[in-house]
Amino acid sequence: MSYHKIIDPELELSQDRDYGGIQLLSNDFLSAVAKGKVDIKVLLEYELAARGYDADGNWIGLSTKSNPVLAKYSG
Repeated sequence: MSYHKIIDPELELSQDRDYGGIQLLSNDFLSAVAKGKVDIKVLLEYELAARGYDADGNWIGLSTKSNPVLAKYSG
């Protein structure tokens, strides 16, 4: 199956570069996400924050003062 039938081709995402790593996730994790037991939006928002970016891809830094998502989950 082509991911282009699932993900809007206008986003110009590459299966290899942008989301090929999904194959590395365990079946248990993927099943939990598919069943709605993992809030994937929160998980990915935190992952971006841990890299210093907001949900729009803007650099906001790694400080809890400049990064509200890190501040929310710190401590």
